[in-house]
Formats: sequence, structure tokens, C-alpha cells
Amino acid sequence: MTGALARVGGLFVERPGATALAAAPPPMRPAVATVAVLCAPDRARVAAAALALALARALRHPCALVAVAGESAGAGALALPSAARAAAHLHARGHDAAAAGRLVRVGAGEGDAAVGRGPRDGAADGSAPAANAALQRAAGAVQAPAVLALPLARDAAVDEVLAGQDGIVVVPEPTASLVLVERALESVAALGPPVARMAPLGRVAAWAAHDGWHPPPAAARAIAELGLDVANGRQ
Repeated sequence: MTGALARVGGLFVERPGATALAAAPPPMRPAVATVAVLCAPDRARVAAAALALALARALRHPCALVAVAGESAGAGALALPSAARAAAHLHARGHDAAAAGRLVRVGAGEGDAAVGRGPRDGAADGSAPAANAALQRAAGAVQAPAVLALPLARDAAVDEVLAGQDGIVVVPEPTASLVLVERALESVAALGPPVARMAPLGRVAAWAAHDGWHPPPAAARAIAELGLDVANGRQ
């Protein structure tokens, strides 16, 4: 495996000898679905937004929450009333949240300690568990579906977060070998939740998803492949 493929592979295949972190109290679980996406760092925001939009549409919910491990919520934009109300409610409860379109972006962790750090920071600093805890608390507070992007090398902490989701979507790089992709999908599937694959989005689809308005067909297919129950958001 080349150096470039090794770096990409680390996003999806657990590193040997990964050490488990101390277990933290589980965050409040929302009654609707939460999905994680494994992808390269430069695809994280768009992939998560696309899947969150598709998840909201599949579950017939007016908005969805999205977070990227190691990132803050960022600035808000033009949003639907449902997303704006959810963001305002979360702000009132002390969450870092910003609405855009049909989405509410949530900061990476409690107190948004990860502000200023990019998604390339490793999972060992707690960004994956912190982002997951923040997103689960926010989703529980507004009872909305949520998607968490994990552009991180897999280790025990990341896998623990993945195992607690209702579904996992893998976005392989176009340059990754088929053998690596199949190995990644098998490894992720062994964690328990249903797994789907989504190709990287094109420029137009990525633009529409990033602004929080339109779920691209690739994201809709990936969410459908997870087989989540439309009635309650669980498999």
C-alpha cells in the first residue's frame, strides 16, 4: 500500500494495537436515528450535510443535525424556520449551534473545546467521543435525526462511537483500491450497525448539500441502504 493509500486506509481500517479509552457516561439518546460517516477530512462537511438532508427526508423530519469531529458549528446562514428554531433552542441550552437551510450544525464537544482545531486532529485527543456526546445531547434536546462525520483514523475510541450509531456510511476515495474498500466495509460492518457506501459527491451536488437544502441522490441511496425504519428512525 502506498503512503497516500495508507493515510486514506487509516480512516476506515482500525489500526493494530489501538488502545481503548476509559468509558465515559453515555449521552442522552435521541428517539430518532443517528448516523456516522467515515470519510477523508476534505469531504467531511459536505458528506455529513448530504447524508443529514437525506436522513431528514427519509424520516420525514423538517430538519436534521450535523457535526464534524474536531470542528465548531461555524456561522449560520439562511435557514428554514424549523432549523432556526432548533438552533435557537440549542443555543438557549448552551450548545454551539448554527442553522443553515434544513440543517443545524453542532459544535464538536462540551464547551466547544475543539474550536480552532481542524478535523485532522487524531481521535486520541477525544474529539470523536466529544463530538458524538455533543451531537447526541443536541439531538436528544430537539428530537431530530443527526449525522456525525468522523474524518479520523480508526482506533478503539472511534470504533466505540461507530458501534453506538444506528448506521454507518463509508465514503471511499476514488483512488482507493477495491481490496482496501472491501476490507474497510467488512471491518466497519463487524461493529454491528448497518453499513452503506457512498461515492464522493460532484461539485454541484456538494454545493447544494453544503448549504443545507437539497440531498443528492447518492446520499438518499446510502440512507435507504441502511434500512432505517421510517416510523421511528431505528433499524
